Amino acid sequence: MSQSKELKDNLDFISRVVNESEKSKGVPGIYFLWALIVLVGFSITDFYPQFSGQFWMVAGPLGGIISGFLGWQYSRKIGQVNSDDLQKNLIHWGAMLAAIFMASSLVHNDLISGRGFGAVTLLIVAFSYILAGNYLDRVLLWLGLVMLAGFYPIVNNFEHTWTIIGIAVSAGLSIAGVKALKNEKS
Repeated sequence: MSQSKELKDNLDFISRVVNESEKSKGVPGIYFLWALIVLVGFSITDFYPQFSGQFWMVAGPLGGIISGFLGWQYSRKIGQVNSDDLQKNLIHWGAMLAAIFMASSLVHNDLISGRGFGAVTLLIVAFSYILAGNYLDRVLLWLGLVMLAGFYPIVNNFEHTWTIIGIAVSAGLSIAGVKALKNEKS
């Protein structure tokens, strides 16, 4: 094989890897997982608020662990295991989870109500999504802004706001999951 042919083959390979990495905006399974968790969890807050805390105490961390596994598995599948990306995601989403956990002490020390904690948690999650939209997938930025837009109606106790936000965010995550699936297949 001539050097120019070998060089062309190597450049073609690199080009394919770069194109594939640009296509991959996210892990379909993670989007669908969180679409379901958000839809159920936000709706529970409106209709069964007494169970909301328990739901999120289990679904949040468990969803995070499952997401980490799905992301790692997907990276291996497409041949792009990157410890720097893994570390960035772990720090980003881990910091969000830690901030929510620390904010729960505001309730336990009677500094805010359970309802107030829900609003604070929404702000933490919205902020985390907005930041993630800068380096993961742009759709997360927009979904974070949707959550922020729901803050005022939530603190002013508008009816079914959690459910409306949950449906909107869940739909956005589902659409992102479908797009990621299409990118995966092309």
